Amino acid sequence: MLTLNWHALLAIFTLTLSVFPEIYNMGMLANYGDKVIIAGAGLGVMFINMFVYGTFEGLNGAVDTLASQYYGAKDYEGCNLVYNKSRIINTVFFVPIALLLAFSDYLLILLGQEPEVAYTCQKF
Repeated sequence: MLTLNWHALLAIFTLTLSVFPEIYNMGMLANYGDKVIIAGAGLGVMFINMFVYGTFEGLNGAVDTLASQYYGAKDYEGCNLVYNKSRIINTVFFVPIALLLAFSDYLLILLGQEPEVAYTCQKF
């Protein structure tokens, strides 16, 4: 028989809830009936998922693993070291990603996207 841990249920619930803001945004934007707004918002959500969530979940997942190992070994200074290094690494990765998102309309136009959709994506 499969038994689930309380922490596993909380993680499942949290990950399921993390999708709802995107669904709600798209539902509200669909009320406008403007295809450019829907396309721009869809591209904006994909940009955020690819560049922000994907990158930082990967970086912080590694921190979770290393910090757990140090904590299990009762090496609290090692936990502190991993945490401080991760803050620096996250900051280093944040700057180019922020610039990419700030100028995503130019990138999308270079890739052949319609300018109206690209501007809407960048504003989203």
